Amino acid sequence: MNTTQDAPNPQLIALSTLLQLEKEARLADSHTTLGFIAVNETHRLFPYAQAVLCTITPSGRIKIISVSGVATVDAHAPFIRWLRQLIQHHIKEIEIAQQIHPLQPEKLPSSVQSGWQTWSSEQVLWCPFIHAPSGYIEAGLLLFRKNHWREAEITLLGYLTDAYAHAWSALRGGHIHKPVKPLRRWFFRILVLVGLAASTLLSIHESVLAPAEIVAQSPLIVTAPMEGTIKQFYVQPNQNVEVGQKLFTLDDTVQKNRYTIAQKTLAVARADLLRAEQKAFLDPSSRGEVALLRAKVEEREAELEYVAEILKRLSVRAEQSGITVFTDVNDWLGKPVNVGEKVMFLANPKLTEIQLWVPVTDAINLAQNAPVQLFLNTDPTSPLSAHLYQASYEAELTPDNWLAFRAKAQFTSQDSLPRIGLKGTSKIYGQKVNLYYYLLRRPWAVLRQSLGL
Repeated sequence: MNTTQDAPNPQLIALSTLLQLEKEARLADSHTTLGFIAVNETHRLFPYAQAVLCTITPSGRIKIISVSGVATVDAHAPFIRWLRQLIQHHIKEIEIAQQIHPLQPEKLPSSVQSGWQTWSSEQVLWCPFIHAPSGYIEAGLLLFRKNHWREAEITLLGYLTDAYAHAWSALRGGHIHKPVKPLRRWFFRILVLVGLAASTLLSIHESVLAPAEIVAQSPLIVTAPMEGTIKQFYVQPNQNVEVGQKLFTLDDTVQKNRYTIAQKTLAVARADLLRAEQKAFLDPSSRGEVALLRAKVEEREAELEYVAEILKRLSVRAEQSGITVFTDVNDWLGKPVNVGEKVMFLANPKLTEIQLWVPVTDAINLAQNAPVQLFLNTDPTSPLSAHLYQASYEAELTPDNWLAFRAKAQFTSQDSLPRIGLKGTSKIYGQKVNLYYYLLRRPWAVLRQSLGL
């Protein structure tokens, strides 16, 4: 009995391997997995020394994404850079690049040929991944080996490449744009250049953003009438007050003591004067002393009136109606104040305006009546219109301790004005400037400050 087994059929093995690779390609869940199969597992069908997979965008940009036996691809490696040049030159001829064929180094430019001698002295087979509906080359597989590629191998690789391309397109999903033809590409480039040239004629209003706050227009400043400490407040912040209503008082302990002493001193002076006048009836020579004592009494009376006036001034009253604008009451109680020191404002709630702080680094020409848009933090979607009427020429420190120009703007409409104290961001519009000046003004200013130009 003959026990010799039949030798394996190479064609059946190749066909079985082809079907297995097609199945693995269809089951790939990402381009990364499919790329790994293409550069590493294709070796099971035909032997090769190295495989490289690249992607090609509709604009012709080449990216090497997988190399056999390499975990990650360094885009700046000399070999990878040469591969991009090789593929870039090869895909210029679309009809040839859409077919599987060995590359011919003698048809390459000298710059690429020199790299061929350095990086590859082998046979290189180009296998494109073509998107069937559009004919667009989505990716390409390069196979390197020393032996020539046979027609039978190229035929089988054609079937496998079609399977890879189908799986690649399925993973991408969506519509693939057809590649732009050279003539159309040049037309688009010219159109872009014309658009850029036309854009130089465009002019827009330059603008600047600045922190803003609603403040009172022409408020009455209430100050401390003299040196002392604040004893009591009779109003609260943002309270409506009427003319003559008491606002606050200073501590009166010292002035009351002065008033008591002045009263007693006046009583003593009047007693001395009465005694001198009685004595003058008996002794005419003492009449000169009466005149002196009478002047002393008048001095003590004036001193008493002065102290009484000071006691009246310790109580500060409202000189006009409005709302009180100041910080918390507890911030002032017991606080020493100087003569003329500001304690609060009395403001008319129907007369408000915008106070703006324009940063020095963003300052533009703040013209009179320049348009202003205010976006309040409480309602940023409803801007309020205003116009600039005042801008300082010198920068000053803001309450947040940064340099800025103070500016003020009045509302265009006086209906439903926001309340005093609200804050937001304002946009101030300046003169019309060229579009590119508007876009490059800030970067150029930063560059000048950095380089000291």
